[in-house]
Amino acid sequence: MLFNKRLVPDATLVCWNVAGRLRRHPAQSERATGISPDIVCLQEVIPRAVGPWSESLVAAGLEDVRVAQLPPRGVRERPLLTLVAARWPQETGEVP
Repeated sequence: MLFNKRLVPDATLVCWNVAGRLRRHPAQSERATGISPDIVCLQEVIPRAVGPWSESLVAAGLEDVRVAQLPPRGVRERPLLTLVAARWPQETGEVP
């Protein structure tokens, strides 16, 4: 597949809404990494869960972990983030 003038290999993607739960991280992480994905996209990650998720994804071989920026304080009472991890280096791009 050609993407942005680069060859992108076939990949296994796991996309999961973790519903802002930290206490379920061990079980969710085991399920998310159990099929040896190449890319993991997580929605509704709470800021306290970024560290544990990053560690477990890197341990599973997904070495490039990126997290969406936190919204400014006061914008949202309970910020929920998006986390993307991949086996290959990621490039940041602008959304039109």
